[in-house]
Amino acid sequence: MSSEVTQVPSEIVEKWQEIVNIIAEIVHVPSALVMKVEPPNIKVFVSSESSGNPYERDELAPLNTGLYCETVMKTRQSLHSSKHLRTGRTSIMNIDC
Repeated sequence: MSSEVTQVPSEIVEKWQEIVNIIAEIVHVPSALVMKVEPPNIKVFVSSESSGNPYERDELAPLNTGLYCETVMKTRQSLHSSKHLRTGRTSIMNIDC
């Protein structure tokens, strides 16, 4: 795996911000996220600005801990989690990556 960090243009990040804000509003969830893998971590790259969102931009979590996004990256299949929908602690990445 390459250790080179990909830089995303600010115009793209701004568009992603708009998209996650809209998705969180439409789906009625507290958070919608765009995650970025930066080994040995996974980072919240863009986080919706919705009320009750517990995630902050640049928040890090270690890889290989069983996060939903890791499962989706490994299997390359959608992951649906109704359990987390009921608890209200979900993100678009958790629902369908």
